[in-house]
Amino acid sequence: MKNSLLLIIAVFGFQLAHSQDAKMIFTTNEIIWFGLDFSKAKLAIPDAKDDEIKNTLFNEWNYTLISESRYYKEGAFEKRDVYNDLSVVQTRNSAIDMSSTHGKATPITKEMISQAISEYKTAGDHKTGLGCVFFVESFSKVKKEGVAHLVLFDIASRKVLLTERMTGEPGGPGLKYYWAHPFQDMFELISSTKYSAWKKATMGGKQ
Repeated sequence: MKNSLLLIIAVFGFQLAHSQDAKMIFTTNEIIWFGLDFSKAKLAIPDAKDDEIKNTLFNEWNYTLISESRYYKEGAFEKRDVYNDLSVVQTRNSAIDMSSTHGKATPITKEMISQAISEYKTAGDHKTGLGCVFFVESFSKVKKEGVAHLVLFDIASRKVLLTERMTGEPGGPGLKYYWAHPFQDMFELISSTKYSAWKKATMGGKQ
């Protein structure tokens, strides 16, 4: 069974925590959406200036994923309730030295994600439960590709439960919608195939 689980994970390209921990993803009816974390991102967007990206677009991309129905998290993650808390990523994104977003894209590792999640300081009512965030790896206008790592984690312990590197194609009017579109692709893929694969790898035949 252990070898079969490892094979499933290798084929589908995602990383799960110990299955007992990862079951939290599929047994809770609620999820906290923390948004898009750009602290590890490389952004090859020649038609946007650094100040515009940092002071305007980081927030616009995040709020678009909350306000637009096409980013349907309840369906993608099979949850009754989705609560939004952008406070952590807003703090992290506002602290980015934009010179770090230049240059060749480099892979975000599991270790980098675990370290970043350990630094997440949540407030208000969102100190426990299942958390979800995308760590953006790169936006490339030349490649016409957005790359991000989906991360599901236990908010209380800050333990990473699942990660998967995902890609999507930009499209739409203006920089806001053009670079939000890759996440529409990602949510649609989660809804159509990914979530069921994660669930099968974790829960087996249990529903």
